[in-house]
Amino acid sequence: MSADDFYLKATSGIARIDAIELSHPDFPIIYLQNYDDEESLPLIIDGTEVMHKYAQFDVGRGNSAPDLEQSFTINLFEEVDEINVLIDSASHLQPIKFKWRWYRSDDYSAPIETIESLTIANIAFNGDGFSFTASAEPLNSVATGKIYTLEDYPMLKGTIT
Repeated sequence: MSADDFYLKATSGIARIDAIELSHPDFPIIYLQNYDDEESLPLIIDGTEVMHKYAQFDVGRGNSAPDLEQSFTINLFEEVDEINVLIDSASHLQPIKFKWRWYRSDDYSAPIETIESLTIANIAFNGDGFSFTASAEPLNSVATGKIYTLEDYPMLKGTIT
């Protein structure tokens, strides 16, 4: 099922489940989901059942779905102390990896959408929890410093004003 089908055809009893994964070589993978249901089943990731711990968090998407330069802002309100200890103890020479998936509450067999290969750019702690930004490597920022002139590139004639 696509995201469009979910929003257009799903009944009001079906909820969206956001699931996040934080990984780093210095600590075990952290699996969190924001849907608290006593009868929930493990979420399926690459054909394997993985138990996700419930935590209250918000996920804000920075870019539209087809954009190659994805970014997310996550505000986490629970499991803060446990994650804070892991992040503080991790080597900061290697980035923390972030993955986001979302599922339907009535179908855990496969995510509707997955964004992988993001790294956590910054983390801000406060009294209620913490926020972090995860983003993809910038693909469209090219700063070669090269100046294109008609002498060097005569084929540009008529395109440069």
